Amino acid sequence: MAFEFFDYKTLLAGARFSVLYLFFAVLFVLNFVVFPLPFYLNIAPAFFAIGIFYWAVYHPSLVPPAFCFVVGILADIIGHYPMGLHAFLFTILQWMVKRQRRFLMGQTYLAKWLAWGVTILIVEILRWVVLEAFRADMVSVSDNIINAVISFLIFPLFNMALVYIHKLLPVASAGYS
Repeated sequence: MAFEFFDYKTLLAGARFSVLYLFFAVLFVLNFVVFPLPFYLNIAPAFFAIGIFYWAVYHPSLVPPAFCFVVGILADIIGHYPMGLHAFLFTILQWMVKRQRRFLMGQTYLAKWLAWGVTILIVEILRWVVLEAFRADMVSVSDNIINAVISFLIFPLFNMALVYIHKLLPVASAGYS
């Protein structure tokens, strides 16, 4: 009698969603890892943006603008960036992809990968423009373009993990997207 409100299916669905948000946490932490490349400056691929892109296409209710904004503020605080930079970038990324969702859903994987490349290039250029507005000295945009290229190249690896996590999620009802 004590467990009459216990629902195994609800508990299982919660566990499946926790895997998704645990992976988001891993992507968030990876966002702050800087990878030194020989003969070049440090590179920081946009790991968290990969998650936003994927879920904005396949399940936009999992990455609403408020989620992107709050995580962006956290990224700004932890990374010592101008307040609102990543909140702006993550929210714009979610908005851009969600607006193209119907188009992207009907495309091949290669088209989605190319769309990711264009999207991350736009986001990295926006990042450079906003950062330059806060700096006194001019910095080359090449670092941001290299970040976009590396983010483009690592997308398939993280996409495989996201597809697997997507298969773990419970099937949504008709009115849930």
